[in-house]
Amino acid sequence: MTMPPPPGRFLLVQHHRHQRGFYDVVLDWVAVNLPDELWRFDLRELPVRLPRDGGHVAMIPWLQDPVEDWSMTAWHQAMALTGQCDAAGIPVINRVERLAQAGKACGARLMASCGLRTARTVRIDDVAAFRRNLGGLPLPLFVREDLGHGGPMLRANTADELRALDLSKLRNPTAVELIDMPDPRDGLYRKYRYLVAGRLGMPLHLQITPNWVTRGGQRVFDDRTRDEELAYVNTPHAALAPLHAQLHAACQAMGLDFVAFDYGLDAQGQAVVWEANPFPYLHFATRRMVYLNDAYHLSIALMLALYYERAGLPLPERLAVWLARSPQVQPEVAAPADAADPGPFVTPQPGARGVESPGRQRARNLRNWLRRASWHLTQGIASRRSTSKRA
Repeated sequence: MTMPPPPGRFLLVQHHRHQRGFYDVVLDWVAVNLPDELWRFDLRELPVRLPRDGGHVAMIPWLQDPVEDWSMTAWHQAMALTGQCDAAGIPVINRVERLAQAGKACGARLMASCGLRTARTVRIDDVAAFRRNLGGLPLPLFVREDLGHGGPMLRANTADELRALDLSKLRNPTAVELIDMPDPRDGLYRKYRYLVAGRLGMPLHLQITPNWVTRGGQRVFDDRTRDEELAYVNTPHAALAPLHAQLHAACQAMGLDFVAFDYGLDAQGQAVVWEANPFPYLHFATRRMVYLNDAYHLSIALMLALYYERAGLPLPERLAVWLARSPQVQPEVAAPADAADPGPFVTPQPGARGVESPGRQRARNLRNWLRRASWHLTQGIASRRSTSKRA
């Protein structure tokens, strides 16, 4: 007779194709830093029914936000599982039906309601009317997708440029007030990222670029920008406490638990929040950005602390000590006074828990397919040559 697993497991849900393996790094991190806790992490793919006697104490959809934007089938499957968890009294972290509240227009409105400064943002429901009245926004402005992340940003400085914008490829176009904030010291643009995980938060990274669209591929890398980024990610929690309180309130207003907020600073040093991302990319660097790895270790520790706290489980001692000894985490985390030194974080290698990443699986499958195709081709050529000789 098979015994049911002990209680205390986290049900993690991903899609079989869309962003599959996105957070494998988290499980690999657990495997090398908290190996005795790896049994708690039960990763499954949609569609999933809540297992009977599965011992689950929390459900976390590891699904790109918002799900209904890329698959209504996946959305209905995730919602069915959410309903089963609700009926069983199992908490759900970053509920699927709330992810769209981090969209550009809705997110800006909710963040502003918490006292944060945001760019004015309006959905474009009538393109012709928008070209006439700009949705009430001043120029310059830019247009982007309301949902999702990383899409095109179409800038218009003048009325002529606005009329020339091609909005046909945007499914849910949204216009955003352009608050141009190059740093007067060097003319470069800075995008700060702050991570909120339940009650906890921390500065995660700082991108410095020559372009107003600040993305990782455009980073300026030199000793000065590295030192500035290190200073930000190691900012003591007291210095960012007011901002943390507002971002935590914004998380609650959106009904979410785990969100990365991107913001800039105006000439007076006031934060202007650009967007909220409930599915932020977490990774470890191997080359010139290894100096950020401690921050990414800490970001995973915050994510896990959220899971344990929301499930009503005590933090593993090593996890609690790591958080307690990190001055940039706020609010402060308590750890046992007699806790042993946990030592440094260990950076995981892909597949550290003995499971191949989707990318490695695809590469291996392709190699195997090519070997089989080559073998069949060789056999076919040999067979034709044999037939030709007999003839």
